Amino acid sequence: MKGFIIVLMIFLSPDMILQGQASVTDTPASVQAKSAKLLWADVGIMSETSGVINMSNLDGSHVQTLIDSLYMPAGLAVDNSVSPPEIYISERGRSRIIKIAANGAFLAELITDIPGIHDIELDLGLRKIVFISDTYSLDAVSRADMDGLNSNIEDLYISTGTSYHYLGLSIDPPNERVYWIRNNSACADVIYGMNYDKTNLQNIIVHPKNKLIGPWDIDVYDNKIYWTDCGLNEDIIYKANLDGSGIDTVIQDVNTLFFAIDASDSKIYWNDNQVMGRSNLDGTERDTLVTGIGSQVYGLAIAYNIPDTITETDEPVALTQANTFDYFLEQNHPNPFMETTIIEFSLPLSEEVCIEFIDMQGRIIESDTRAYAAGNNSFELDLKRKIQPGIYIYRMRTSVYTDSRMCIVR
Repeated sequence: MKGFIIVLMIFLSPDMILQGQASVTDTPASVQAKSAKLLWADVGIMSETSGVINMSNLDGSHVQTLIDSLYMPAGLAVDNSVSPPEIYISERGRSRIIKIAANGAFLAELITDIPGIHDIELDLGLRKIVFISDTYSLDAVSRADMDGLNSNIEDLYISTGTSYHYLGLSIDPPNERVYWIRNNSACADVIYGMNYDKTNLQNIIVHPKNKLIGPWDIDVYDNKIYWTDCGLNEDIIYKANLDGSGIDTVIQDVNTLFFAIDASDSKIYWNDNQVMGRSNLDGTERDTLVTGIGSQVYGLAIAYNIPDTITETDEPVALTQANTFDYFLEQNHPNPFMETTIIEFSLPLSEEVCIEFIDMQGRIIESDTRAYAAGNNSFELDLKRKIQPGIYIYRMRTSVYTDSRMCIVR
């Protein structure tokens, strides 16, 4: 393993070795070959055991589940400086960050008892995990050692505002800066930038002056900021200079929250309505890679130098919705929405169904129970009153089945 790392350092510039981001990883194409893998987190029905990390080749072939039984996995980061690489996961439902091996084996618990961890990044030069957490009473950008339990945890930025969601995070290790997103559902959205030493805090891009109408994920690559914008039917991935100037469209018509950039061949990967897609960074050569991946996909990342002996399978593993009794709950539309939205679902038999609308603290805001026929059904959720913009959960319950999904109120 040590010899392989030496070979990597011959090809990589110092800046590239230090980059080490969760979804932007600079690795030469000659090393990448067929051992490069695309990873994504799927929270499933948001139960304590429904979350999984899935993996495929970069062309979408050989899809398989790397690890299951996770509780709301969100952020992904890969340490590609070791071989095989090690994978870091923020498990939001258990308020922790864990590390697993390339074969899915559990390695260590690194961060515990920090609720609401969304996104994570790795600074491989400083051997630090940088992470962003979001709760109703406290939002923070923090960092800690990559090795050891709760080692040297330090808050870089803290906000006590209750109206915002702190979501995507990215780092620029050569310049020792961190960038993150504050989402307020198209009302007070901001992309911040700040030095590691907590100086030079800047509002890089601000709504409504610039194109920021529901940002979620963010990455820094090649001295540019990239971000997803899914508010007010935008469905666009944008890019800009590090100071926020020169905003330009990368890809249009992608209803996505998360993406990853493969620096070895300047490709960008994203999920869009249960489909994993890919294109060049200029938006050309757009491809569909995997279908049926689930509608609750969160973090994406790319891992290099995974030995073929770990991941080789005769046939790709089919990803299907776990609907043993042909129950199915669709993603609401429109989403985001202001007051009304449609929730569609299917039933194998006629029965009573309870639809609940729940905030992130578990409080039921709206509830409706009525009888529905077998087959496809729909329910119009009408909030009828002003509620706080943000992220909510809607849940479908029958006597034998429960499913839930996230939605956004703007």
